[in-house]
Amino acid sequence: MRRAYITSGWFILMSVLSLVTYAQDIQFSQYNAYPLYLNPALTGKIQQQRVALNSRSQWLNVDGAFSTAGFSYDYNLKNINSGLGIIVIQDETSGGGMATSTVGGLYSYHLRVGSSLGLNTGFKVSYNQQKLDPGKLTFTDQLLRNDGSSTYEIFDHLAHDYIDYSWGTVLYLADSSADKSYWLGMAFDHLTKPDVTFKGIDGKLPLKFTLHGGAQIRMSKNDIGFPENVISYFFQYKSQLKWDQAEFGASYIKRIPHKKRTMKDWKKTQAKFEPSYKQHKGYTTASSTPMPLVYAEGGLTYRGLPLFKKYRPGYSNHEAIIVLLGFNYYDVKVSYSYDLTISKLGQRNTAGVHEITMNYIFAAVYDADKRSKKKKAKKQKALFSGS
Repeated sequence: MRRAYITSGWFILMSVLSLVTYAQDIQFSQYNAYPLYLNPALTGKIQQQRVALNSRSQWLNVDGAFSTAGFSYDYNLKNINSGLGIIVIQDETSGGGMATSTVGGLYSYHLRVGSSLGLNTGFKVSYNQQKLDPGKLTFTDQLLRNDGSSTYEIFDHLAHDYIDYSWGTVLYLADSSADKSYWLGMAFDHLTKPDVTFKGIDGKLPLKFTLHGGAQIRMSKNDIGFPENVISYFFQYKSQLKWDQAEFGASYIKRIPHKKRTMKDWKKTQAKFEPSYKQHKGYTTASSTPMPLVYAEGGLTYRGLPLFKKYRPGYSNHEAIIVLLGFNYYDVKVSYSYDLTISKLGQRNTAGVHEITMNYIFAAVYDADKRSKKKKAKKQKALFSGS
């Protein structure tokens, strides 16, 4: 959606830095692996704790290439059916000529409806700071003069900050008898349309709408109940002013044989209300079949909107084909994706997009039973030691 209509390095700079700044948001190819950015309702959708890391390098053959790094952490407060999280993102272009830093806090509430239905609702409040370094940029007047001197552009300020708000919801549905899970969510970003211009011109960040969802099917169980194969289907649609974009993808997971572990070990690694998670101790059941603990994943996604909208006659809406490779080992999953450009920008001109993500889900360190046993042991030790 963002950064899709630029044909050369200098045009990138003029487009991004026209400084009325009707810029679209950062785009992640592995949006399901960076859930807190996708939808605040996904906050805390794990058994206890999760850390997610993301690194994205876009269009390395283009002057002023985009570079993004992200971090998030969320925690499931299961005693009050809630989730808390924090997200940090650093986005740069033109070697730091323009940079945006974001720090946000998130909260979500998890509602369980019956034995197979879940509904999460969440919101995000973020602090954002944008910085501009004209010395690292090239503007239109410099290109016209072609004399290497500094720009005549005048800026009201070279840095400014703003507060932004987001809201989202996600619905989960599980068919335990068929080992199938479904989810559908939507999110709204920039609810207050904050001003993001560097000049004294009205430059509000437009509202962004996201619709996302998917399905997961587990097949060919082994003798201890783990599936040998898992197929997932997923989609995402985004709209912001007159720009919109869709992604449709699928992935295939193959279990890798490994040393067997108990169901208790498995429960520590599975996510609350994740399509793979079998709830316990009174929680609803999302699936009767758990995900494999060790597996390899391959996926393919198409990005574009060819059938529903034409920006202008003769303009292709095909944008990219995304190839995904991933590996999961118990609590840790690492994935790499590459975007092959199929738009008029051309693969040779952009060199595509590289993205790496890592998710680490912390095991449930303490539960109520463990705390109770630990306190009892301490009391017994104190009694016999005389202290």
